[in-house]
Amino acid sequence: MSSFGRVVDDLAVTHVNAHATLPRWRRATGAYAHDGAIVVATVALVGASACRLGGGDTVGVGYYGAVQAGSGGARNTTPNQASGGSHSQGNGTPLAGGMITKPPTTASPEPSGPTGASGSSNPSAAGSPSSTAGSTPGIGAAGVGAAGAGAAGIAAAGATGATGTDAPGPCDLSGRWLSTVHYVTEALGQQQVTHSILYYEIAQQGDSFTISKGMQCSDDTVGLGSFAATVDTRASWAAVASKAGYTGRTGSSTAVNGSCQIEFQKWYAVRGATVPYYTDPANALPTVDQKATDTAPGWEDWDGDGNPGITGVVSGAVTGKVFIAPRLWTTISASVPDVSSLFKVPLQWNVEQNVMSFDGTPLLAGEAVRATDMSLHFVELARLAPDQATGDDQAICASLIALAPTLTPTAAGM
Repeated sequence: MSSFGRVVDDLAVTHVNAHATLPRWRRATGAYAHDGAIVVATVALVGASACRLGGGDTVGVGYYGAVQAGSGGARNTTPNQASGGSHSQGNGTPLAGGMITKPPTTASPEPSGPTGASGSSNPSAAGSPSSTAGSTPGIGAAGVGAAGAGAAGIAAAGATGATGTDAPGPCDLSGRWLSTVHYVTEALGQQQVTHSILYYEIAQQGDSFTISKGMQCSDDTVGLGSFAATVDTRASWAAVASKAGYTGRTGSSTAVNGSCQIEFQKWYAVRGATVPYYTDPANALPTVDQKATDTAPGWEDWDGDGNPGITGVVSGAVTGKVFIAPRLWTTISASVPDVSSLFKVPLQWNVEQNVMSFDGTPLLAGEAVRATDMSLHFVELARLAPDQATGDDQAICASLIALAPTLTPTAAGM
């Protein structure tokens, strides 16, 4: 069986009118997990740090209020189960990268640092960097103080105000960034590489920072072997950009012994289902029978093709479509020499792929796992110049997709 490369750029997703006869959906059950000689690793579809149009991220139907992921048990509200037609249920819990294990279970959050959730509609306001003491008047948060007068009152002569205007430190991440995420899944010795392109606007005060705008612009999954799969989800990119994001994610960048210790909060991102409800890992992801309503969370048709969740068009050794509503978490903890322009950090991540149903061979519900070689999972962040990736959100994302191979060549490669 011959190898194949990247999916053709103009590979289109067939749109199905919501009022027409739906495709041959099939339940993604464990009965076919090992049916045949080939197990196809479908979609990795992760957005570890990517470009969701966060400035105006919205909440879909079934909004239940902001959820701090990892904050405790599930809500008291029990989702209503709307009929999904004749669709079959696929309740597996994937290990990673688009493949699910059977029988279904509710995923437990893996231990890590503080957690957050995508889909925040109230990003924190950015503060000004702190000032160092000097002989000039301090600039307080409420205005300019004379000889050290700050917002909180009059300090001794030469003291600084509550916040100041000194130049940022050597580990200050404040500014605009392209973040290219690179991670790999495996099945039967074959690998699939996923790239996610994200846009960050970061405001740092002291050692702590907040992503004041975080957008996921794109993601692609490319099969590298004869039995691997390439998956196209571009029909959902616009919806992902507007409905889910990384706005509000926090972290720190601290100068330690001549280096910068970088920490990104553990963050849950969901696609193809109600946010922020499903960003809480205590809430089980929806099945094909749980379509969102005005009063209950569930899957949502984010690419407008009449199918549940997000449609992945699979090509390669096996072809077909998968209908998914995945939940991904990512976190970063690393030391880098500096953050002046470009730096690379290892990525910790996992995903519940949640293949709700599929159209085609049962092999589309096969299993894949996160690659055991942790060096294959990483992020490159490139500081953007003032004239790079400007304009509205659509223009910013288009620019970043074009710039990624040049500004972040390692992460954008295979």
